[in-house]
Amino acid sequence: MLTEVTVFWIFCFSRVNSLPGFTTQNYNTDLDKCGKVHLTVSSLEETYLELNWVTKCDSMYDMVPDEIALYDKNPLDRNEEMPPRVSVLARRYPEGYYKTKVKFGSPWLPGNWEYQENMIQAEHGQHCFPYWIASLKRDMLIDVQCLRINPTWMFDNSHRIGKKRIGSVIIPGTHNSGSSKTATFLQSYVMNQDRNVWTQLVFGIRYLDLRVGYYGREGFYINHDVNSPLEK
Repeated sequence: MLTEVTVFWIFCFSRVNSLPGFTTQNYNTDLDKCGKVHLTVSSLEETYLELNWVTKCDSMYDMVPDEIALYDKNPLDRNEEMPPRVSVLARRYPEGYYKTKVKFGSPWLPGNWEYQENMIQAEHGQHCFPYWIASLKRDMLIDVQCLRINPTWMFDNSHRIGKKRIGSVIIPGTHNSGSSKTATFLQSYVMNQDRNVWTQLVFGIRYLDLRVGYYGREGFYINHDVNSPLEK
């Protein structure tokens, strides 16, 4: 999804694979528990949905999943029959990862978070895209998660982080945050993000790395430390 992600912690930078905006709805609260699942999205133009699950299991004590499935709706809703859009046998992928051919693309942001001048209608909290992942054992659900945005996570957790120093809070950020538009032949060299800054903020990003260049009569543009401006 976001091609390069950075966690800003005091003056240290490191790559991470997940974002607050990309965490999923809690069903099983132990993040490292056998069968725990989450969705990710491959970067840049592919934007394929990726199935991920915890494979560290004890066959004597854990409910080890035999199937990982992708749904268009919440499979916890048992009011209707819901065949999965994608289903794989977990034992065939011992690394706990499978890239589907289902494209995420650029869907409408849920919770009325599409950019507009009047954002009064935008809703607080987390909001799911219509993509759900589940781990199952003989048709019994072990864990269910959705791919979602988390635009107000700092406000929602203000009671936990409100009085903390900036150096004690891990803030998700993006490298070259404004490098989401460029000419095709330069894409592999200067394009670091496949979403604009607004969408990054809606996903949960709160640290932006913006490079600004002055181009004479053309004014100021966001750039990528190269001569060509990317976005005014």
